[in-house]
Amino acid sequence: MNWEKYRKRVSLPEQIELPSIPQVPEGIERPFWSVMIPTYNRTKYLEETLRSVLEQDLGPEKMQIEVIDNCSVEGESEAIVKEVGKGRVSFYRQPYNVGMAANWNTCINRARGHWVHILHDDDTVLPGFYSHLQAALEKQPPVGAAFCRYLSIDPDSNWLYISAMEMQTSGVLSDFIERLSPGVVQCPAVVVKRSTYEKLGGFSCELKYMPDLEMWMRIALHNSFWYESLPLACYRVRAKESETMAIVKSNTVITDGYRLIGVLQSYISPEVADKILKLTRRNMRLLSIDAIRYNVNVSDMKTARMQMQELLRCDISWKVIMGIVGSFKGKAIVKLPQMIREIIYGR
Repeated sequence: MNWEKYRKRVSLPEQIELPSIPQVPEGIERPFWSVMIPTYNRTKYLEETLRSVLEQDLGPEKMQIEVIDNCSVEGESEAIVKEVGKGRVSFYRQPYNVGMAANWNTCINRARGHWVHILHDDDTVLPGFYSHLQAALEKQPPVGAAFCRYLSIDPDSNWLYISAMEMQTSGVLSDFIERLSPGVVQCPAVVVKRSTYEKLGGFSCELKYMPDLEMWMRIALHNSFWYESLPLACYRVRAKESETMAIVKSNTVITDGYRLIGVLQSYISPEVADKILKLTRRNMRLLSIDAIRYNVNVSDMKTARMQMQELLRCDISWKVIMGIVGSFKGKAIVKLPQMIREIIYGR
């Protein structure tokens, strides 16, 4: 696809600059781990998150622990940090809301450790997360990042399901870039070498929905990943009223998915561009069609039509058209012709 036409189609700037990550100044003592916990207006699970880390605290010489608040309107996070952390956990509050990706970049910039773990304020780690990964990372050939299997949990911390196995045993993953798609890796399961961020840059602020996926793809293009086959992290599947459901009920899941392709296309090398971009476009197409199918199934035809229009704007192809048609089943199929007419004629 022509980059210039695609850039305009998904509303990307002419020059995409990835945030730079400076090195840690010389003379500063550096622990092995930096556990950085971004938070924003969500204190319900913060105590559980902090306790899951503190239960396997390796001490300040080996582990930095800090909460980074993105200027929450609710001011309870600092009090929770003081109560639970008892002086062991640092706290930093942004002077204003900088956005999700920029707050993650603040986490990296404030991290002093050799390995950075960005643990969201509603996720947790299971016993052995840090010790298992550290033991592997200290013995194995150099890798740029590592991740483990994870458990999906509900708002009440009940286990729902476990992520798929990438390999039968722990080890270095080859060609991981070809396996990456939404949901394969979740943030609480990932740790990244700080020097990897220093070389490749921080999270792209051009993306609202999936800056993490773009980052894992960027790392996989240049580095190997260590894979830990044990499930050592918990990713919380949020309730229906959460921001995740709000995204599924909007155009963001589609627009951001195709903006991801644009960001990748701006820096990916020609040697791998065709293969990787083709796989990514396939994944984004399937993700977008899943969102449309969800809204059709819950009879939210207004949102489904809006998403259909956005998807066709980003990627008008026979595969997209057939995917949209396949999203309508049973009685819903009779509404499709009228929705298509409304999209075409703008009614």
